[in-house]
Amino acid sequence: MFAGRVRLNVDELRVDIDETMPADVHEDAYAFVRQASISMIRFQTIILDPPYNLRKSREKYKGRWIGSLTKIKNKLPEILEDNGVIISLGYDSVGMSKSRGFAKEAICLVCHGGDHNDTICLKERLVNNQ
Repeated sequence: MFAGRVRLNVDELRVDIDETMPADVHEDAYAFVRQASISMIRFQTIILDPPYNLRKSREKYKGRWIGSLTKIKNKLPEILEDNGVIISLGYDSVGMSKSRGFAKEAICLVCHGGDHNDTICLKERLVNNQ
């Protein structure tokens, strides 16, 4: 989700609304998750790397509204296999949270140096899919 430019050396499906990004699907993240849920598409792992704040959203997506992250997080368990993993990146450690049926397995702090904010990376497993 919010694929950007970086490609991983894995079998991946990349989603980004920005048509200049090398994504497989150019669509709003929430619309993609909603349609995947309806189509009963399931993933083993989801990497959730949204803009970390409104400034980054405006910067990366040229001011376009990118949807509500809370709405996206609420739908993600519907497209994740049982015991699946979500890796999220951002400025906080809230992640998917216990309230959505997730347990944190790992936290990594990435220092970018200088006056850049650190990135908090979380690995969470779906342990209780309501």
